[in-house]
Amino acid sequence: MSSSSNLLSHPEILLKDHLETVGNIAKETMASKKLENSELYTKIAYFIGISHDFAKATTFFQELLKQKKRTRKANHSFLSAIFGYYIVEKYLEKIEKLEDNEFLPLIAFIVIRSHHGNLPNLHGENSLYNKFLQKEFDTKELREQLENTNQQEVIDIYDHLLKSESNLNSKLLINDFYNEMMNSRNSDEPEIITKIIALLKKISRKKDLANYFMIMLHYSVLIDADKITASGTEIPERIENIPKMIVEHYKQTKFGKPKLEINIIREQAFCEALKSATSLDLHENKRILTLTLPTGCGKTLTGLASALLLRDRIKETKKLDFVPKIIYSLPFLSIIDQNSRVFDEILNLEMPKISKEETIPSNLMLKHHHLAEIAYFAKTFDEIIELPISQSLLLTESWHSEIVITTFVQFFHSLISYRNRTSRKFHNITNSVIILDEIQSIPHKYWLIIKEMLEFLAENFNCLIILMTPTNPLIFKTEETVKLIRQPEEYFKKFDRIKINYNHEPLKFNDFKGQLLEEILATDNDIMVILNTINTCKELYQFIRDELEQERTETYMDNFGIWISEKEELYCLSTHIIPKHRLEKIRKIAGIDDKKKKRRIIITTQLVEAGVDVSVDKIYRDFAPLDCIIQAAGRCNRNNRDQKGLVEIIRLQTDNKKEFCDYIYDRTLTAATDEILREAFEKNNWNIISEHEFIFSTNNSYFDTINNRKSDQKSRELYEKVAKLRFKDLSAFQLIEDRGTIPIYIEVNPISKEIRERFEEELEDAKGYGKRAVRVKYKEKINDYTTSAFIRKKDVNLFKTLPEVASNSYMLYVPQENLDEWYTLDIGLWLQLDSSINMRML
Repeated sequence: MSSSSNLLSHPEILLKDHLETVGNIAKETMASKKLENSELYTKIAYFIGISHDFAKATTFFQELLKQKKRTRKANHSFLSAIFGYYIVEKYLEKIEKLEDNEFLPLIAFIVIRSHHGNLPNLHGENSLYNKFLQKEFDTKELREQLENTNQQEVIDIYDHLLKSESNLNSKLLINDFYNEMMNSRNSDEPEIITKIIALLKKISRKKDLANYFMIMLHYSVLIDADKITASGTEIPERIENIPKMIVEHYKQTKFGKPKLEINIIREQAFCEALKSATSLDLHENKRILTLTLPTGCGKTLTGLASALLLRDRIKETKKLDFVPKIIYSLPFLSIIDQNSRVFDEILNLEMPKISKEETIPSNLMLKHHHLAEIAYFAKTFDEIIELPISQSLLLTESWHSEIVITTFVQFFHSLISYRNRTSRKFHNITNSVIILDEIQSIPHKYWLIIKEMLEFLAENFNCLIILMTPTNPLIFKTEETVKLIRQPEEYFKKFDRIKINYNHEPLKFNDFKGQLLEEILATDNDIMVILNTINTCKELYQFIRDELEQERTETYMDNFGIWISEKEELYCLSTHIIPKHRLEKIRKIAGIDDKKKKRRIIITTQLVEAGVDVSVDKIYRDFAPLDCIIQAAGRCNRNNRDQKGLVEIIRLQTDNKKEFCDYIYDRTLTAATDEILREAFEKNNWNIISEHEFIFSTNNSYFDTINNRKSDQKSRELYEKVAKLRFKDLSAFQLIEDRGTIPIYIEVNPISKEIRERFEEELEDAKGYGKRAVRVKYKEKINDYTTSAFIRKKDVNLFKTLPEVASNSYMLYVPQENLDEWYTLDIGLWLQLDSSINMRML
């Protein structure tokens, strides 16, 4: 190849070097996957990589780089995509595999065309197919772009890039491509485009889920390789030598031999799950596993230990011959913070064995959600360094790590996606052991589409999926899964920590306030009240606080908004409190259980419901779907103290007799819950029911009822979009519905004020991509002090008085000097705003 090519892909980066690096990274990424036809897909990934910027060879694009002169003809994705189609088609013809893989050239076209943007609808209205039919792509312009390239220089570049490919002659390939594109002037379009149009129609009508997954795989590999290369980032080496027994070692070191009855039960469940994981047939088609245990039975440690054991078994199995990553996904941010600290402790204990470092590198464990700090620590030579913010962002968002702790939103919105940014991690979801904790939190309208997507992922991309839950929702039929705990009911029988009472007659909220106060004054129990709306949470808290102020002699508010007297600590928890203080409150509640000196009164919304390690003597739960009630009950007498806890299910209503549960929950769920609770308690003459009796008499009936009554329409509509490759329409998939809330930054102290001022100063000084780097740098700090609110029309003018962060209307802030008008440490935003926001996935 001529060494005189000066064509650039980016400022100061030669086009031939960029294409070669992207091609090699894409090839290495795909080659590392254990998939059927992985050898062929590795070749295709390389061809896509070396052709994705083919049209940057035009003089129009080179002028854009050198003179900043942008024209339509400088656009490179479309012509590059046609070339990508051509090279893949010719390769498949040469090896006589085009007939069996007829859509692979089209997939190359789709992936390359979209690599700077999102995936489009392929057929139907507003689709790629229609754009072709409506002549939105100018054939004359494509030919003009080709005319303005140095054909020999292009041949020289591809002579180098294809030197190891005996099936393709680069000179013949390039010349034939130019001829086919340039010499069909008498027809409307070159034959290549005619083929692409026909295949777009055919692939959409095929309705084959495999085509969706194949597009996502190649799209993910390309955009990750391209961004990694353009940023000068190096993908850190994998850390594969994680000892399979690290959880056991951690348990022995921290807890010793179990002595209390509840710890003995937890150990039995732990050992049974690991025994099942050890005997699991890794070659069997069933790849969906379940881990069903009561709340407080140690599912987190058991799930991680099972995943590590399966990881090690897969690594040691010759026929499989790959090392899966572990993805631990949960619905709630509060649990992620809690579980990631446990994972930190486990890995820190074993770091000398894993990498001879004290710090946990990010390529070993990574925490990723929308509030997480973007900082990637990679091991280089003999030290671990923090990478620049732009590189940290790329590696974090692509999940380049052995163990990823993340949210359902991050996971499922990458599995069902059309967005460039969320799709980039897709290839790192393949070949993984995936733990889905509290899977029952998925809205039931999505159960069917989630089931179909997880099944296909597990069966075709070598994934094992562990569904962890205390309630065993019927997303999958029993015969479709493998149980790690063979008879979960045996553990539920052993757990008899609480009694449950159903107060089925509605109770006015104002009456309940007085009853609760009387109980607080008459007893010394730890009490938690879980309410359905933010406003009722704040109102009840204020009432109790103000009344206790009259009763107690020594009271004060600490720096995190915890009201403290000589007898109790009073907590208010909702999403109107900034995350920094909210998490500190949860940590304090969870951390003082065994050595507390004062009783705790906790007034909260549903954000403590699942997985948070909190234990109290008594819980009041405003009426909700049964799975929420069971989760709430798991916060009562969690550690099986001698005296049983009590869970009171109540039906709170307004003075106008509207129940608060109707503001946020689907009536299909609440109606089914009421029927099943009434049946269970009527059989027991409306007496209090024990924990294991409650679970047995309600749980299976509830999910059977929901399965029979739920509408699968939303899932079927989404499945149709996925199967027809209507990517853009997948925006209809939202685990958390956007209810039009606006973020509000709260300057609660001088530190938060300084953060906001530094952020604005650096953002103003930054140029171009630097502005995004500043936003990423300050993301976690800003989020620590940011809450959100749904603003009613009548409050719009009031909120217009608040200044904007960085002169950007998407975020307002409350200045420190005006704090008392808007925010208090204990209840957060104190305006009476609409709180009918779905909080089940917060």
